[in-house]
Amino acid sequence: MYELNYSKEKNRIYIRIEGHLTDAEISHYINDLIHLIDVTMPNFTVLADVTKSDISVLLNGSKFQKVRDYGATKGFKNVATVVSNEAYEIHKNKSFEGIKNVFSNMQDAEQYLDC
Repeated sequence: MYELNYSKEKNRIYIRIEGHLTDAEISHYINDLIHLIDVTMPNFTVLADVTKSDISVLLNGSKFQKVRDYGATKGFKNVATVVSNEAYEIHKNKSFEGIKNVFSNMQDAEQYLDC
């Protein structure tokens, strides 16, 4: 399950992913996110909360490269990804492909993007 929201005030896309995403859900997610990117202004940021997602979402980060590339063409500024404690420990030892700026809580991620 995923949820996407856009804050015009912060020019920020909020992503929340829970559980496992099937290939069909990933396809819908990519299309929905691309459409949402189209309503952003230049220098938009993204805050992804995957604290309740299956680890497979993080391990398959390369499947989302199309969205990253599209965001770069639309003026993407920065991203922060909030992960579970377990995923945070895994990431410290070996980064998840395509995922950077990893945080263990929403407050730190928001502060990072607000700077």
